[in-house]
Amino acid sequence: MSAAAAGHARMTRMPVSAERVPSWPLASIVFLCCLSSMADPIVLTVLSGTFLLAAAVVVIGANQRIELRLGHVLVPFGLILCTGLASGVGAERYAYFKDAWYVSNPAMVMLTGYVLYKLRPDLVSGLRAFLLAGLLMALWQARGYFFDPGLVLLPAVAIRERIGTGLYPPVLALVILAVVAGRWHEELRLSRAWGMGLLLVVGLAVVGVFSRTALMVAMVALAARAGCFARQEWLRLVAPAFVLLMVVLLLESMFGRAGGLDLNSFFGKLVRGLREIAFTDTYSMKEINTNFRGFESAQALKQVIAGTPLQILFGQGFGATVDLGVFIPLGGFEGGMPISVRRISVLHNGYMYLLVKGGVVSLALYLYVLGYLYIRGRRWAGVAPTDPRRVTGRLLQAVAVTLAVTTYVIGGVFNKNDMFAFLLCTGFLLAALDSRHDQPA
Repeated sequence: MSAAAAGHARMTRMPVSAERVPSWPLASIVFLCCLSSMADPIVLTVLSGTFLLAAAVVVIGANQRIELRLGHVLVPFGLILCTGLASGVGAERYAYFKDAWYVSNPAMVMLTGYVLYKLRPDLVSGLRAFLLAGLLMALWQARGYFFDPGLVLLPAVAIRERIGTGLYPPVLALVILAVVAGRWHEELRLSRAWGMGLLLVVGLAVVGVFSRTALMVAMVALAARAGCFARQEWLRLVAPAFVLLMVVLLLESMFGRAGGLDLNSFFGKLVRGLREIAFTDTYSMKEINTNFRGFESAQALKQVIAGTPLQILFGQGFGATVDLGVFIPLGGFEGGMPISVRRISVLHNGYMYLLVKGGVVSLALYLYVLGYLYIRGRRWAGVAPTDPRRVTGRLLQAVAVTLAVTTYVIGGVFNKNDMFAFLLCTGFLLAALDSRHDQPA
């Protein structure tokens, strides 16, 4: 092991004296991750901003170094923000500033995770804090089964109506445990029994809400653990991904098109997953309700293509809405009756959201951020197992791929609650790799 790697190992694996470093950054990670599952988004933004300000003051006061490489993440988001603000001048004020909030929030949360690491440069303790948050939220999420064991006999859709659609701190904990599997003691200071116990609890919590998105994230974690994202080893993913796609398409053609698929079952939801997110401009109300994510994306794309060359390039600006072409009951209730809307400002597909608001330029900037995170992790994903940067790199890759996948189906980084823990962990991992102990030998 090189001297640089040895220094990093001492920093990340040895207990850090409480007299030299504060413990509140670790408590902040647990508190913010748990709060992201229960608090209103605006409350979460205010609190994370407060933590960011407090942490930044301490970091700057201690003359700690903020690496310029952080600009690879912050500058693109800043440019996206400027593009949307400039293109949307004159839009309705509330929607205008709401979009600005959606775009600036991911950068703020990642920066919060970054400075929290700077205050407590202990990777192991930080990852254990994310695990603790995941465990607490897993137990909270599973409370419905404790109070009503009969839930296990209900269809998947009925269970989700009772206990919710799932929390994401347990999913992040599952990712961490999966990537570090087999080296829990060396990388997390966890015994095998504790590691297996945590994996069982968070795994059951994730499975118990029948979330297709969480299932995809778990598969990403397993791929990262196997090293499939390390340099050219991603080619290992091609064959199994192709087989999985063919199986899903075959099942969908056998059951979905024939009308023999129970949409209230998890199996039915899995089989129809591709059709739900595929772009479609069908105007059958039944099809729209079933495949709304794909329908809204298709309508957004049609609106973008119909715009001027400048709008295609720089977007229609913050405050712009997408015309669905029909009135859909998405606006809650008034007087006991559902409120129907025709124009929406937020999309499930985060890529289409960016394309509408900031055009091709903003979409390219966001893809650059995802690519940077992935490549930054790949640099260390294939090093020797004894090198602590291997786990950090693979975790960063798993998080980057998770953000890329979830941006397509649930808004990704623009989903302020669900992806909060992943964004916070992204900044934390970047700080760990950007530390002065992480330079090549």
